[in-house]
Amino acid sequence: TVPATMPVFYGAADTVAIAPEREPAVTVDRGQEGKVGLVWAPAGRFLSAPVAKGVAVGQMTMMVNGRPLETVPVITQAAVARGGLFKRFRDRFRRVP
Repeated sequence: TVPATMPVFYGAADTVAIAPEREPAVTVDRGQEGKVGLVWAPAGRFLSAPVAKGVAVGQMTMMVNGRPLETVPVITQAAVARGGLFKRFRDRFRRVP
């Protein structure tokens, strides 16, 4: 449910890897595994460079029977430097996915 990357505008790279800060864990009764779900709530549709490593870009909520049980921040896994002049100019006309 959480994408592996997030678009970056005006940076040296077009995307940055993202992942939960830690893996959530929950114990449920046998046969109840289907009632566990994850909800991804991004803070925005894209990031603007420069982007530091470890920046929160959203949150992942673990749901059990439709009720929130645990929320984990989703963070960037690498830094993205500001792009050059031509890259920034090109990104002005790039569409958000």
